[in-house]
Amino acid sequence: VDFGELILFPRATSSLAVIQQPSNTSAGDDIKPSVKVALIGPSGSIDTAGKTDVTVAIASTSTGTGKLGGITTEATSGGIASFPALAIDTPGQYSFAFSDSAGDTTASGLFDVTGGKLVFRTPPKNGTAGEPLNPAITVTDSNSAGEPDTTATGSVTLALNNAIPRPGTGTLSGTLTEPFVNGVATFSDLSV
Repeated sequence: VDFGELILFPRATSSLAVIQQPSNTSAGDDIKPSVKVALIGPSGSIDTAGKTDVTVAIASTSTGTGKLGGITTEATSGGIASFPALAIDTPGQYSFAFSDSAGDTTASGLFDVTGGKLVFRTPPKNGTAGEPLNPAITVTDSNSAGEPDTTATGSVTLALNNAIPRPGTGTLSGTLTEPFVNGVATFSDLSV
């Protein structure tokens, strides 16, 4: 039996694309807005009927050494997988690698995870003019849970806040810049 000419058509393929890139954040904080990855159909638009599970991991091109937290596999809905609670626990520069159950892959752009928030561990107390403030003022580089980042590097500089009205005039004296040691900067000789 002669069936004539056999014509083979390539399989319609899909791909993944990051449509909401990760933004810079602090260590331990959720990345906001949510990172979103779309399933792109053969026509080049979002395949709103396509269904797949998308998994995210820290890309090997990242210079940071942190661990990724949050839900790392999400199902597409309307062709989009949304990752609302991703967080990285260590400062550095990162990129995400995404893959789906069909073997499609894509990567995000680079983003920075910083050391966290500066918090007074021991805030300034009232003192005597010209005398060192006691106890010493300490500042921590803290994550969203309020825990000091013991790997913090760099230093902190203190200054008087001139935006707040206060009686009298004064100048902050002493060592105004101190390095982080185990995530804490200690100012032991400040006076006004």
